[in-house]
Amino acid sequence: MLPPPPKNYKISSAFSYNFKLALTPELGTTASIGGEKEVNATEVFTLEDIVEYTHLVPGKEYTVKGVLMDKTTGEALKINGAEVRAESTFTPENPSGTVTVLFEFDSKYIKADTDIVVFESLHQKGRELAVHADIEDESQTVTVHVPEIGTQATIGEEKEATIDGPVTIDDVVAYKNLTPGKEYSVYGILMDKTTGEALKVGGEEIHAESTFTPDTADGETVVQFTFDTTGLVDSTEIVAFESLSREGIELAAHANIEDPAQTVKVTVTGPRIGTKATVDGKKEVSGEGLITIEDVVSYKGLTAGKEYKLVGTLMNKTTGEPFKLNGEEICAEVVFTPEKSEGEVTVSFPFDTSWVNSTTDIVVFEKLSLNGKEVAVHEDIGDKEQTVTIVVTRPEIGTTATIGGKKEAAPSKEITIDDVVSYKNLTPGTEYTLVGVLMDKATGSPFKVGDKEIRAEATFTHEKADGETVVKFTFDGSGITQATEIVVFETLYQGEVKIAAHEDINDEGQTVKIVPVSPGKPTTPNPGNPQTGDRSIMGFWIGLGAIALGGLAAGIFMYSRKRKEQDGE
Repeated sequence: MLPPPPKNYKISSAFSYNFKLALTPELGTTASIGGEKEVNATEVFTLEDIVEYTHLVPGKEYTVKGVLMDKTTGEALKINGAEVRAESTFTPENPSGTVTVLFEFDSKYIKADTDIVVFESLHQKGRELAVHADIEDESQTVTVHVPEIGTQATIGEEKEATIDGPVTIDDVVAYKNLTPGKEYSVYGILMDKTTGEALKVGGEEIHAESTFTPDTADGETVVQFTFDTTGLVDSTEIVAFESLSREGIELAAHANIEDPAQTVKVTVTGPRIGTKATVDGKKEVSGEGLITIEDVVSYKGLTAGKEYKLVGTLMNKTTGEPFKLNGEEICAEVVFTPEKSEGEVTVSFPFDTSWVNSTTDIVVFEKLSLNGKEVAVHEDIGDKEQTVTIVVTRPEIGTTATIGGKKEAAPSKEITIDDVVSYKNLTPGTEYTLVGVLMDKATGSPFKVGDKEIRAEATFTHEKADGETVVKFTFDGSGITQATEIVVFETLYQGEVKIAAHEDINDEGQTVKIVPVSPGKPTTPNPGNPQTGDRSIMGFWIGLGAIALGGLAAGIFMYSRKRKEQDGE
């Protein structure tokens, strides 16, 4: 109960209070792509998010900021490594209304079906006023479906074929979720199921491609692989791998080596060959002289009693070109008449590895012909069975030249330069020859005494690959009249073949210096000349000085006395 009003209190008129309620801004969003909630990938999309707002102050400037989220991960969606963000600044005329935020992104970079959720926030003067970020909100969500492909490979609608010669594999590629009217490419490669690597015929992989523009999102296209089965041996399971792309970006792939749908089996009936190359049963040998590569060629499907010819060529694996020595290819051939349809024959390739400059992988290519017609080949540059490696570890030499153990000497009638030559990577038990020549460092030409160059050589056979030997150069150096730097050049030979050299005109180790004594310059001290620290000579000069001073004083005294006597007269 209210207390009574005070005495003499009077209500003169009615009154009222105005209450203004400050309401918090709120957001709601509806996202779509071209008005659709589900779309197929493969193009640049613009996601349109209509943001509905309430309780804003008309005439004030606001900003809506948004980011696209991956519903599966709950994290920001990334396209080619970057988040997708957008914003819109506006000034409302009414407290409630809508504003649109546009997000543009390239869906080709989305690799799996993805639910994309739009998160939005409202800002004014750097202050966040409202947020709408519900990862489960269907209104905020759009779904992007990525393309899918599957394949069905056949040969004439069959999964197996026995054939000798050209064959065509038809791979029917079924696709889903493409964008009608857009151009796509399906690129395929045939794989050898046994090795898990690309199938090769004649050393070449087998590729094919189909470019098409679909009328509908789902459909089929055919990729055809045509090749000659002559290069195959026996039965081969072949798997077709396919990749779907648009504008150079891969959108989908189907590459399952175990998928029966992708697999066909080819059995060849005609001649076929396989090879295995070795040197004395080894796959790797040292390049130190004559070797013979023996290529054992196994054959099947030949006609007994017919004359066949095998022609082989050595190939350089690094370059893919024929292996050459002194500009010449190395080839060999064998003519044979098989008694059975299956068997082996050996093709031999002898050559001198001394001319091989670096470690080299050599691959043997073989071709089989009958009556001048090629009936089988085995030419796979990557086949380890066809490959041998020539390992080249080149000899090295270094030299240290001295005269009597020193790097400098005076001219004399007979000077001997000892050049200690250190060597590495020689073959123990093999005879080598070192040939040296003296060089004038100032001219860069051979040093001469008269008109004769000074040369020397040493022939040696050592038990170890690394060691030292000495080459001696003796000459008349009495005619050298000015300082001369002499550099020793050395060359190492095995037989007539030059295998190493050390020829550096600026190498201090290879250099000695002949320095003549300057004319008139004494080589020993002159006893008549005092030397610092010679006390006997120094005493002599001190005594001589004292005598001179005494004589001078006596002379002055006699002169003074005579003058006084004359003045007294």
